[in-house]
Amino acid sequence: MPLVPAVIAAKMDLPPEFQAYREKSARLRKFDSGIDHLLREALGKDWLAAGSEAEAEVLSARQRGWRVLRHFYEASIVNSGDLFGYLHMVYDHRELFEEIGAHKTLRAADDLRPLYEQYSGLPSDQEKGDFWHQTRDQRASLEGEAEGMGEFAGLLISFAEAHPDDFPEGLAQNPFSRISEMLDTLRRKDADGSLRERIDSAEGLFEDIFAKLGKGKDDQERPR
Repeated sequence: MPLVPAVIAAKMDLPPEFQAYREKSARLRKFDSGIDHLLREALGKDWLAAGSEAEAEVLSARQRGWRVLRHFYEASIVNSGDLFGYLHMVYDHRELFEEIGAHKTLRAADDLRPLYEQYSGLPSDQEKGDFWHQTRDQRASLEGEAEGMGEFAGLLISFAEAHPDDFPEGLAQNPFSRISEMLDTLRRKDADGSLRERIDSAEGLFEDIFAKLGKGKDDQERPR
């Protein structure tokens, strides 16, 4: 058997930090799935369209807090790397960050508060955007003191593990499966057919993505 070229082998060996991120992300999705299962069982097939009030009747305080923290983690840390733009979540839900032990993020948020208050007091989005860019270097060292991707994920996992009754693990749902489920919900909600063209267009877009990835809809992990 011919040897695998070194360049291919190198691509197959993921950097340890990236592999650790993937493993933690997979674990987080299992806890997410456990909560989703509770909502699906209680609210029915259109649970994704249920409002926050309906969800609050099903979920415990810890589970509701988890969803806030997961949103912060994905939006602020994973997708944008922008703590400043999501400081309002830290200020509004300080107790949640304290509960999981995100002390570095809390200290960074406290240190950034004077800048954030200046930012919040600006009257227009244009001025806020300019301020965000102008203070980027000034904020960098302070934002860098907060928990990073791996640290914050680890805190979330430890918190969930410490409260197994609130965080049963489920089969991690493929993100594309969630999209498909939402499109099905939108179809059922579209009683007059006014959204049909947009929904079909969205489904076509994601089916094209599936095809390019070499997968079909049936390859998705289905909801529990």
